[in-house]
Amino acid sequence: WFYMLMFLWFSLLSVFVLNFRVLEISITSQSITMGYGIFKPSILWTNVQGCYIDTSSSVSYGGWGMRIARINKKWRRVFNVIGYPRVVIELKQGRFKELVFSSGKPEEVIEIINQQIAKAGASA
Repeated sequence: WFYMLMFLWFSLLSVFVLNFRVLEISITSQSITMGYGIFKPSILWTNVQGCYIDTSSSVSYGGWGMRIARINKKWRRVFNVIGYPRVVIELKQGRFKELVFSSGKPEEVIEIINQQIAKAGASA
């Protein structure tokens, strides 16, 4: 029974580690989706107020992975990768007022997000 228990423990640990190995970001005409493995919230453009590059230190989020933080009196859901700049998306509604994720090309991501926000505002 010991070996079976150890097998189950290491199997669960392996699934957990593999789940958090890649941060995926997907931008479509309807929404933006980001996250690790099975943890991927999707935000409609009609709920996005704006976006900007995050100037907070990575240390304020506690490191790599999914985090919840309170920065400037606003709750943030963070998908952080150490060593990459972060993009902050300001939300109109929801439990978290800001959603933050790391990106290798934050300026390009912000430009695309601003285009999608403008399209969503024009069609509303």
